[in-house]
Amino acid sequence: MNFDQKVKEALTNSKLDHSDETYINIAGKSNYLHVLSNEVYTLLYPHEKRGRDAMSEMGVLPNFTGILMHDFFKPYLKYDCTHVFCGSHLIRELIFSEEQEDQLWSRKMRQLLQAANYLRNKKKLSRDKINQIEAWYSKIILMGNETCPPPMVTESKRKGRVSLFKKTQKSKSRCLLERFKEYRNHILKFLYNPIIPFTNNLGERDLRMAKVHQKISGCFRSMAGARTYARIRSYISTLKKQRLNVMDGITDAFTSFEATLNQLFG
Repeated sequence: MNFDQKVKEALTNSKLDHSDETYINIAGKSNYLHVLSNEVYTLLYPHEKRGRDAMSEMGVLPNFTGILMHDFFKPYLKYDCTHVFCGSHLIRELIFSEEQEDQLWSRKMRQLLQAANYLRNKKKLSRDKINQIEAWYSKIILMGNETCPPPMVTESKRKGRVSLFKKTQKSKSRCLLERFKEYRNHILKFLYNPIIPFTNNLGERDLRMAKVHQKISGCFRSMAGARTYARIRSYISTLKKQRLNVMDGITDAFTSFEATLNQLFG
């Protein structure tokens, strides 16, 4: 079994995986670099598409049953696992709603999430505190429903028929509020499970070197070259996460690779 197969198996059996994707240029065309990773393994994979075709082709998510951290990109929700959402992304959207659409509920929700994360980091998150956070969450949702109501619907009669049409479109703040209401348990799951982080920073960090590569080189010349880069970068990232010497690991790839794989995967 080679490195690719082993890292896919390890991530499939992981309790918590981080996922993300970013734009890359391959031969002048828009493509995407996907990542699935955890604290000890990294899998990078370039693909023409951003959505589910690419995610499934990576060979992890179709059989993954653990916790998946992502930024609420909807194709991830098609997979049968536990979903949690990046708090940093949510806070950025709340700030937009607060500053651009003057939504008080957004400010209150942002402050609540930041306070909850602070209490958790300081290990001061008691059962009473969690209950208070849950209660405030409910109050903020009610506040949002009052100050950011759904679009108005009016009735129009024409030739004996009744047709309904929306007078206004949903605002971004309303869409955000509905997401906080529908996915409440996913958003607050970090309060109950200590292995769940507040952000998806790990997944974003694992993509960072590819973005540096693109800034320097401009693009990949071919998909084959991009996939070769992704395999090498996945290997180097995995070595670094396990505090193994990168140069020794690269040398061993040409000499005693089986021994290195045993170190990485046990």
